[in-house]
Amino acid sequence: MNPSEYLLGLVLDILEHEPKPLIEIVHSLAERGIISNLDSPSDDLSRILEESDDIWSAATGLYNRTDKMLNGLCLTHRITRSEIEHDLIHVFPDLDGLDFNLDTIYMSATEQLKIVYRDLDGIDHASEHGSYIGPPGWLSEFSSGDLIAFRRIADTYIIFRPEALGPGQVEQQALLNAFNNLYTDARGVEPMEMLLDALCEDPSLFREPVPPIQELCYNLLLEPRGIWLGPIIEEWDTPGGVWYTEKKNKLAEDLGFAQCCTKEFEFALAAWKTWRDSKQANLDYKAVLNALSHDMVATGFTSWVFQYESSPYRSVETFMTDLVSSGGSKAAAGYYVRAISRALEGKAILAEKDLQMALRHDPKFEMAKIELASFFADRGDIQAYISALRQCDPARVLGQIKEAEALLPPYAPTDRNQPCPCGSRLKYKACCLKSPKLSTTTRINWLIQRVTRWMARPERQENLSDYFLTFNEMLGEPIEDDYDNFILDVAIFEGGGIDEYMGLRGELLSPVDRHILETMKNSKRELFEVVEINRGQSLTLRDTLTGEYLTVNDQLASLDCKIGDYILSRAINSLQGRLLIGQTLRINLRQRDDLLNLLRHQPEPFDFLGWFASTLKPLRILNFDGEEIIFTKAVLKPDNADGVAAALTEKLGEMTNGQWVVSRPWPDSDSISIATLTIENEMLIVETNSPERLEQTLQRLEELIGRFEVIENTQQTISSIAENFTGHVGIDSDQDLEEEIRNVIESHIEMMEDRWLDESIPALGGLSPRQAMNDPTRKEDLIRLLNEFERNETRLKSTKNKQTAGFKTARIRKKLGFE
Repeated sequence: MNPSEYLLGLVLDILEHEPKPLIEIVHSLAERGIISNLDSPSDDLSRILEESDDIWSAATGLYNRTDKMLNGLCLTHRITRSEIEHDLIHVFPDLDGLDFNLDTIYMSATEQLKIVYRDLDGIDHASEHGSYIGPPGWLSEFSSGDLIAFRRIADTYIIFRPEALGPGQVEQQALLNAFNNLYTDARGVEPMEMLLDALCEDPSLFREPVPPIQELCYNLLLEPRGIWLGPIIEEWDTPGGVWYTEKKNKLAEDLGFAQCCTKEFEFALAAWKTWRDSKQANLDYKAVLNALSHDMVATGFTSWVFQYESSPYRSVETFMTDLVSSGGSKAAAGYYVRAISRALEGKAILAEKDLQMALRHDPKFEMAKIELASFFADRGDIQAYISALRQCDPARVLGQIKEAEALLPPYAPTDRNQPCPCGSRLKYKACCLKSPKLSTTTRINWLIQRVTRWMARPERQENLSDYFLTFNEMLGEPIEDDYDNFILDVAIFEGGGIDEYMGLRGELLSPVDRHILETMKNSKRELFEVVEINRGQSLTLRDTLTGEYLTVNDQLASLDCKIGDYILSRAINSLQGRLLIGQTLRINLRQRDDLLNLLRHQPEPFDFLGWFASTLKPLRILNFDGEEIIFTKAVLKPDNADGVAAALTEKLGEMTNGQWVVSRPWPDSDSISIATLTIENEMLIVETNSPERLEQTLQRLEELIGRFEVIENTQQTISSIAENFTGHVGIDSDQDLEEEIRNVIESHIEMMEDRWLDESIPALGGLSPRQAMNDPTRKEDLIRLLNEFERNETRLKSTKNKQTAGFKTARIRKKLGFE
């Protein structure tokens, strides 16, 4: 049993008697000592539960067991003449959800009930949304208009004619509540979701026959559209319809469509669909070509069709062949669209010929000129590529020109007849003037640019956007920094971008470029430790998984790295020696162990994105109980203030440094401290490092001093302290802090340092810094962690016009005995 299955089993046990919100589930697991094993308890647990069909989560945030919700569920359906004639019952909407989490449905020990679909199973009389089919004659006792009831017991349906029918008012109201919770942005709701949300809140619903769900929804003024329900009295659309409209609007916005452009786009799209579905020959081909020739409509057409329509290539290619046969200057748009279709099928040479034909019919067809330039790039002719781009509208290609020119060797102005600076001994005009020699590193970078441009084509953007959308969902909240490069890198390497590029542009690639791409494709992302640096030239690295040592030629990395740094990158062999390729990330100590574990298990693309997203989330420091450290302070007013000091001394012992210490037993140790107590102005001050420990301390204090009132309860997270004391929020340099205020801050920070020295640190394998200092297997990690602190401290001190305060690495080292 894997950890997720084990955790799921515990949650099923917790939900045995009633539904619970996530926070209560987390607390129940924490009481069992389980939840501390998760990095982010609520997020990780929510993901595990959402992936299981054994648990349903309602829109209100409640979780419940689906077996408790569905066992005994009774739904009704009014049978039709057509259903009796064809011996089947349509699932939607009355019985939708009844089969949830069932692979096989039984009517008896030997008879099964199957769900079939009109299109999928080729059964004409079945519903496209599913129909039940039982053994022959299974509906023989029923007549048209009869009410038929289905009661689910485990994996068996009991089918009967109900003798009595409940009013269903409670069920109707529950469905309405569920609909209101699910209905957002005028998007329709599935009946199954409404039903399961209602049952999640109250599993006692639908235990006896009540009117069919369709009739209950009709009473609620809900109308069906496909498999969705929405209010009769207002405008709404299915999620698919909303998505379709949003995508069309986004396309129009990206291409700068005016109203006339949208009209022509819709006309061309409708014409192609008509031709595709019926192969009608009476279309006005010249009118379609006129529409495609209008402004950016041809680009919009290819962007839409090749992203959102199913299997369009052959039909688009054939349709455009019919269009261009009508001739005229407007045929350029048809050739252009056919070129894109062929290019996306891997017919690069034919696509290139179509682009040339498009420009022969219309030499000013801007998008054809830009597209044709890419063929020079993919053949590896950078000079011809730049020259072709310079014939295009600068507003559209200036970025591409600058990107390409940055790859050219930095030659000083050279006379055409002088020896070429590349060292070939040929004259410049016969060598690098027309065909610059690119280094292996530059050629690799240019190949990555070309693969990236191919993946970011308008017709491919939907595929690429999946990576960014998934990453943002994993991250949970927007961040200001731009991490597009790493996400693109994952899409190119782990995501198969290189494979796709080679498969579709292979006809154009030179043998050298093909070899380099094969080498890049077969490279692996690895975690290296920097063990030696030759400044400005190379790095010696140790592969942390295999222990292999390698020297890589990387001028920039050799200037930026320090010995002991960890970097995540790829290394390949080349004529210039070993090279690092793609995105190189510096990895800090707290990220190392999770990354190593990931690399050991042949990660998929989205595994890397999940790991990367986790590194960008705020640092969580846990105490020994696995709780996030949140410095908590409570001010208590005891009913018997006079006897508090004596009671605390009697039960807790004498004060230490002016405070009492609350402890509790801990495995392999006498005890651990969980709180400190002080008395100020007859108020008892309680300070802990987590809300959970505060709750434990308050319960203990009720036993020690009797009743009290909580006057104040404040909390400070690590991040909020960082904002106040580590330079994220600073004070202008001309407004120095008063000395006594500075002393207060320093005192508070030193107190935090002392607490940190005894807290469990994930980057140290769960040991505290003091424990790691005495553990030979973790002391080196402690040194690296303190080096990271020092590097961050130096960075903060260099912040202009800011005075900062934070942990003092030198002071921590001294307390640990390093000095």
